[in-house]
Amino acid sequence: MTAVSGVANCYKILSRPRPRTIVVAGLGRGEEMPVFRRCFRRARIIGVEPLHEHWRIVRRAGDRMPDVVVKRALWSTVGARLTFHLNYEPDQRATVYELPRPVPGEETREIETTTLDALFREYGPWRDGLLWLDCEGAEQEILAASTSLARAYRWINVELTFCPARNVPPWQETDEVLRAAGFRLLAVHSAARNGRQTDGIYVRAAEWDKIRILSVESGIQRKLDRLAERSRRILRRRGER
Repeated sequence: MTAVSGVANCYKILSRPRPRTIVVAGLGRGEEMPVFRRCFRRARIIGVEPLHEHWRIVRRAGDRMPDVVVKRALWSTVGARLTFHLNYEPDQRATVYELPRPVPGEETREIETTTLDALFREYGPWRDGLLWLDCEGAEQEILAASTSLARAYRWINVELTFCPARNVPPWQETDEVLRAAGFRLLAVHSAARNGRQTDGIYVRAAEWDKIRILSVESGIQRKLDRLAERSRRILRRRGER
């Protein structure tokens, strides 16, 4: 659910300091790039997108180019060639996963792969980055193969699809992989109108615990403040009698 508004919604949830490196996997036609630039002004953006048709659109638009261009598909291995299903035209839902019913005459394409660890080796190192995954169901496969998640990323934004159209791994498997890597689901945002898909923001477990404790402490303080104010009002009323 990486709609343009989703970037701004994510930005509101992220805590400071802001990420200095953002990996956008599934750049598509680059509609989110101006919003990334506006929200994360000092960040270097690494854009990963497998379809050359989309790169042509990104180049023509002018304000959609990332700082680093990666014309491959993220996957669990480097240098493999995967068959992507494009339905009837190259669109932003291109994926390695098939539909539960065949698409007559659909367009497919062989695309070379890379991995998160390969990106980290080639363009890193960095710390406390933001990983923005919009890979049409391949999130579990991509994340499970990475050994650099905890070092490279403070926040991971992934699609969570509860009733997927394609034969993709269930969202619970993506959650399990991220939990095993030391991350916890902090918040969701930008839900689809039908409620079947949303974006989830994961943070490191230590930060998740810190946020949870701070939230409890803040709630306790608000309650004490309300009780104190109530006591003051009662004393004022008594003094006026």
